[in-house]
Amino acid sequence: MPDSDEKREAFESFDRLEQRVIRLIKLFAELKEQRTVGGDVSDGEVKEVLNLIKDKVKNLLNMLDEIGI
Repeated sequence: MPDSDEKREAFESFDRLEQRVIRLIKLFAELKEQRTVGGDVSDGEVKEVLNLIKDKVKNLLNMLDEIGI
């Protein structure tokens, strides 16, 4: 069973990862908007951001499992 310091560190780490996911989702929305208005964004760039989001969300879920939520 993790002690209170370990739990605090886990929650802080979770919060940082959560913020990264939020930034990636915002980036995805911007890329999608640029693509819609004829911007210079490739399918590869959009897929790369989607894959990053997927990986980070998996990490978030694993962290929740590790800290028992």
